[in-house]
Amino acid sequence: MKKASLILAFYNDLPLLRTLLDALEAQYTGQFEVLIADDGSKPEVVAELKALLPTYNFETQHLWHPDHGFRKTVIMNQAVMAARTDHLIFLDADCVPQLHFVDDHLRHLAVGVCQAGRRIDVCHEALQWLGRTPPAQFFNRHVMRFLLWAATGKARNVERGIRLPYAIAKRLPKGRAWSLVGCNFSVCKQDLLALNGFDERADVHWGAEDSDIDRRLLKAGVQIKSLRYQAAMIHFDSSYFKRDALKPGESPGAKVFAEAYAEDRAWTRYGIIKDDRPDPVLYRSA
Repeated sequence: MKKASLILAFYNDLPLLRTLLDALEAQYTGQFEVLIADDGSKPEVVAELKALLPTYNFETQHLWHPDHGFRKTVIMNQAVMAARTDHLIFLDADCVPQLHFVDDHLRHLAVGVCQAGRRIDVCHEALQWLGRTPPAQFFNRHVMRFLLWAATGKARNVERGIRLPYAIAKRLPKGRAWSLVGCNFSVCKQDLLALNGFDERADVHWGAEDSDIDRRLLKAGVQIKSLRYQAAMIHFDSSYFKRDALKPGESPGAKVFAEAYAEDRAWTRYGIIKDDRPDPVLYRSA
């Protein structure tokens, strides 16, 4: 059985993280560990989290650094190095994976392959309206409610909550390839280390670091494969609908990633190892 390290990017919202962990508990069969990559949560939150983690059956690690602004990529690199398995699955802690999420990622994850999933987006307040439903079954048990939320502007991309058995999903048209999003992708640890991990200059919110790692994986010859109708998750984010007001060029780290794009390198000298190295040998296409 393949085993994975689930790396959860977290900051302060402990009730939502607890919901995520409950959803993982419902699908745990010994196939993963969980690492909390904590980007500077408050001391009282950290204390509660440390008391909570031993109540789950899966092994956990909590990695934390002080809050000096948005430094997600720094703590994520620490989690990558601490991971005890060869397969890494990345989630954001404001997302709740649905049943079979981990197994869907593990089914075909291999060296030279990165699997990109997607998410339903819904307002944070929706969490309290789902009542006592087991978190891993939020979508299956409330499909009509999600459709209503979509019709009234409280949810987006509801069709991405549909999960089909793999035997059916693999026969459907593939469509265009997805780029990865940081809240739902998987990759082999050695592929990520070959790039020197995430670029730690990223003082930027809302996805620019995802685009950077996507570009560098492709540069190294790693295939990005879309997990259509698999690995479903729900994103509860009260700020999601405000993000359209921020244009890409106004992002605090836009200049950093423009420079990285111009360099067109797979290896970043601002990652886990703080020096320059040759780019990794490209994988041969299958």
